[in-house]
Amino acid sequence: MRIRSIHPLIVLPILATSLYLTASGPAYGQRGPRSPRSSFYYSSSSNILRGQLALQREGHLEEGTYEPGRYDAPTREAIRDFQRRHHLWSNGRFDRDTFALLPIDDRPDEDDDGIPDAGDRCPKTNKGSRAGMDGCPLPDEEKSSSATDSGEAKD
Repeated sequence: MRIRSIHPLIVLPILATSLYLTASGPAYGQRGPRSPRSSFYYSSSSNILRGQLALQREGHLEEGTYEPGRYDAPTREAIRDFQRRHHLWSNGRFDRDTFALLPIDDRPDEDDDGIPDAGDRCPKTNKGSRAGMDGCPLPDEEKSSSATDSGEAKD
């Protein structure tokens, strides 16, 4: 039986493609190079609260164990846990990749406190102030906003 030789012009592109694919990406289960998009993270208290509520719905964060709208220790650990389970860089921050995978509630929020208007008990919260789980300003926020409104200096 006679074996035919394969033409080199057919073999070379196939070989080059297979070498490129094996050398260009990380092996299965390993992290690839850090995404340049990961340097940005969400830092406003309303976005942090939205993320915390999503982590709570996913079972990564328990209600009452974290301070709403702040990057506290339980929140950072819950973010890291979520990131590890979804094969993301576990930096403990709400970066773009993490926020894209979280089931964030996108209902309207006029006062931008992180609580959608449908469940907001205080719909006229000052923009940028931290709110609790019911949408009302937290006690420390009420004191600081009343002090600045009256012209007194904040401590």
